Amino acid sequence: MLPITGNYEYYPQPMTLANRTSAQIDGLRDGNKLYKQPFIGFQDQHSDGALHASTFFSSISPGETPVTGARGLVLISDAGNVPNHSSVGWHNIAYNRIIEGNTYETRAVRCIKDPNNAYMSTAFETEYVPSSPVQYSLETLKEWTKDPNSYIEYTNTAFNVPAADKDMIIDIPLRKAYAMHSLYLSENNEMPIGNIKSTSVQWTTDKNLISDIKIIGDTVENSKLRVTLNQGRTGNAVVAFHLGNTGWASSGNPDPVLWSWHIWAPSTAIQESPEFTTESIANDGIKTANEQFVNPTNSYYGVPLKTILMDRDLGALMPFINEHVEASADTETSPLGYQASNPSSVNSLRVEQIKNSGGLHFQWGRKDPIPVFYNPGGFYNYPQVWVSGRLSRPFNTYNVYRQSNLVGGVIQYSATDINNSSYVNNYTKPYSTYSNSSNANVLPTDNTASKIKKC
Repeated sequence: MLPITGNYEYYPQPMTLANRTSAQIDGLRDGNKLYKQPFIGFQDQHSDGALHASTFFSSISPGETPVTGARGLVLISDAGNVPNHSSVGWHNIAYNRIIEGNTYETRAVRCIKDPNNAYMSTAFETEYVPSSPVQYSLETLKEWTKDPNSYIEYTNTAFNVPAADKDMIIDIPLRKAYAMHSLYLSENNEMPIGNIKSTSVQWTTDKNLISDIKIIGDTVENSKLRVTLNQGRTGNAVVAFHLGNTGWASSGNPDPVLWSWHIWAPSTAIQESPEFTTESIANDGIKTANEQFVNPTNSYYGVPLKTILMDRDLGALMPFINEHVEASADTETSPLGYQASNPSSVNSLRVEQIKNSGGLHFQWGRKDPIPVFYNPGGFYNYPQVWVSGRLSRPFNTYNVYRQSNLVGGVIQYSATDINNSSYVNNYTKPYSTYSNSSNANVLPTDNTASKIKKC
């Protein structure tokens, strides 16, 4: 099952002109330019869902503009889009598809167990050019970079999971931060410099999710970022490790972030979906052949793959409902209605599960998740209100919170929450800005490490 989570889409794009009149196109002009200032916006929260794949695609034909982007799975279920498609709307599932030809729009992510994991260390071994002298060997640093970027921790002690997964304490090795800096952000594999180690909550969906965050240990090898969660609290957060010479003050923490990690505290225990075989005789994925061929497939992948998916998108508190419900949400007692006076009813719990099934979004190639600020569905807020001349329920949104100070070891959060609008306005940049090296003062004489730091 795949929840509808909407999209953060970048404009301008070619579809902007589709089905527009000449007057509407003229309205998009800004001087001699056809489009106004580029922007990114959230849309299609009732009709579109998508999952990133790990494949980046690039193709070019003679005389044409290069096409690049991330492949993925796209689901469209738009019952209201009748005029341009069919009497029942627009419904489409596309797999292995190039998503919009760029990497800065966001989609959901669902993890799998890599069927090739046993062969990765030998078939795809990363090689580095050594320099001497070094404090740690390249083999050691490479091993440290394999530590996770995301951690799951349960805050309900009744869950049937290993004790270490529900003790509400996450110890994150800081060695990965040092290794990534040494291998990719330094000129000669040197370690980062700084006298003060500090931590931060870059953002969280719940101010009460994290009760404490501190650094334990005093060496590169054994130091850890210890994150303690509050019992019964659920949500997502991104925490960071800073190294510099200032630390926290009332004006914030100016020391650079060395590395950051995603903290995920679901409401229910994450399960494995049944193993799925991509090609089989039953689904006509295996070609008929003589004994000289073993399971030849109709796909481009060469061999049948066995895949195990988790039961939800990365960051989702609960999986999407595993049932088909065709009903309205006009009343509190309808199958898709939320009864505020009885939140434990079957209908209310169903709606709550749909609401909590929306995970986080990711830009292709970027490790840290991005909050979506919108929950799947759209029928949770009661009572009904008049919007644009019609009776409706506003789409359910959520905000995130960012640490502003650390006082007496207690995390302080900014008085102003971050919502969809403030995130787009204050924490995003147009592609034309961050792709222009002159904006970051990147010089032709800079080495690779310096260019990465500036960008």
